[in-house]
Amino acid sequence: MSFAARSNRSVASSGGPVNGSANVSGDSYGFGITGTYTAVTNGTQTAATVGSLEYSSCDPNWYSPTTTAIGNSYWVKFTLNSGSAWDSGLVNNTVYALTSNRALTWTVSTLNTSKSANVSVRFYSDAGGTTLVATHTLTVSISAFSI
Repeated sequence: MSFAARSNRSVASSGGPVNGSANVSGDSYGFGITGTYTAVTNGTQTAATVGSLEYSSCDPNWYSPTTTAIGNSYWVKFTLNSGSAWDSGLVNNTVYALTSNRALTWTVSTLNTSKSANVSVRFYSDAGGTTLVATHTLTVSISAFSI
């Protein structure tokens, strides 16, 4: 008898929103750093840093399988649970239509400083944000160091 490992991700058999996580992390040496998370209208999500060392990731996409303009049927809300608020992007704890990509950005421009945050990214099937269909945990940790 053999057993296969099973993922803890929940996806409807015909596809749909998926629970997951994202990580925006990076260190720069001698200059500033910017970290960005984006929920994309096609069901993907991206995490990226602009700095000398990058190690950002997303797992999995917020919708599976990815579908052109699937965001037109969904809404997203970002909630800062702890840490540094994002420097640009959307208003905390507000529901936004995913008819366009929705991004949050953190920037560290002063050397020997850092920012970290824990953000809940919640996806809804209604504009009022009452029918929760998936949740992602976003972890942010960026630092700028002198050489």
